[in-house]
Parts: sequence; structure tokens; C-alpha cells
Amino acid sequence: MRKVESLVTGSRVLTGRNHTFSYVLPPGDGFAVGNFRFDVDSGAWNWSHGAFTIHGFEPGDVVPTMGLVLAHKHPADRDEFERIFRRVMTDGGTMVSHHRIIDGHGRTRRVIMVGQGVEDAAGRICAVDGHFIDLTRIMEAETAAGADAAVQRAVEKRHFIEQAKGILMGRHRINAEAAFGMLAQVSQHSHRKLRDVAVDLVASVVQEGGCPELPGPPGRG
Repeated sequence: MRKVESLVTGSRVLTGRNHTFSYVLPPGDGFAVGNFRFDVDSGAWNWSHGAFTIHGFEPGDVVPTMGLVLAHKHPADRDEFERIFRRVMTDGGTMVSHHRIIDGHGRTRRVIMVGQGVEDAAGRICAVDGHFIDLTRIMEAETAAGADAAVQRAVEKRHFIEQAKGILMGRHRINAEAAFGMLAQVSQHSHRKLRDVAVDLVASVVQEGGCPELPGPPGRG
């Protein structure tokens, strides 16, 4: 059995131990999948239309060569990609490479390239067949979703803290700074997050119509 070696660079989205994802890639809209075949003896590359698109070209704009392929790899990913690709050329097996390319328009794209060594009748590696998948739009969507979630969590945290401060200001007739100090004091002494203290305070008022006893405002005894 041929050894399977994989190359994965850079993305926590793809390498997280517990993170999986499934997508149906819609036609157009920036998504591209392309096939390739590399002939070991001649060094010739054959690209499908999608492979040209991923690299920022139209068929006929350029002639795919090893030099062209390597030139469009991101400088930080190029050497490792070449090492593992040449290993498959020599020893066969399957490679899975997640790396960056710089397309013909100067844009950075993130792609997965899967390649399989092909044996001839004598068992010699004569070609590498595979495909590219452009992950750029997927990863941009993942990043945007993560940023939106972080903003939403920050807004919710601030919302509960402000509500709790308002409750304490009304109950103890204190200003916002003193109310925040009360929440911070409980948080510190109970080893709980400030937001959790605020959420519990607000929930107790909503559910029971009362306010749990908290230590008095700092400096008031």
C-alpha cells in the first residue's frame, strides 16, 4: 500500500481537531473547482477550465508548467508544496495540500489541492492526477461569521451589565460607577465572570420581581 502523506498549512478552520464543515459549492459566485494532470516524463501540465480560473487566467492565456505553478504559490508555502509534490512524483501515493496561491491578478487565494500518483503497467509513477478547490470564499464567510458572533457576544455582555447597573443604581441610589464597582466586587469574591453576575442579577429581578442582596457600594459600608 502506498504511503499517504498530507500537507496542511495555516488554517485553524481546517485543522481544528473538532471542527468539521460541509458545503455545497454553488455555480459561479466566486467558487471554482479545477482538475489537473501532470505528466512526469514530459513535465507537462494539463489544466481544466476551472484550474485556469482559480489561478486568475482563461484557457490560452498561459501554458501551465512547473515553473508557473510554483511561481503562483505563496512564498511561505512554496517550498513545502514542492517538496511533497515531488515526493508523490517519485514514490506515488496521495497528497492533500492546503495552501495559498497568488493568482494572475495579484489576489491571494486559499486552495486545497489533492493529487494521486498514477502508475503505468510497469508500476512506475507516470503521472499525478488531481484537482484544486478554491476555498477563498468559504474561509472569508467563516471569518465574517466568527467576527459577527464575537460582536454579538460583546453586545450581549454589555447589555446585561448595563441592565444590572441600572437595577443597582435604582435600589441603592448610587451612580453608574459605584454600581459597576458592586458588580466587580461580587465577581472578584465569587471568582465568576462579571457578565455571569450581571445575568443572574437581571434574571432574579425578571423572574421573582426582587433583587438579591449584594454587598453595599464600595466605601459606603
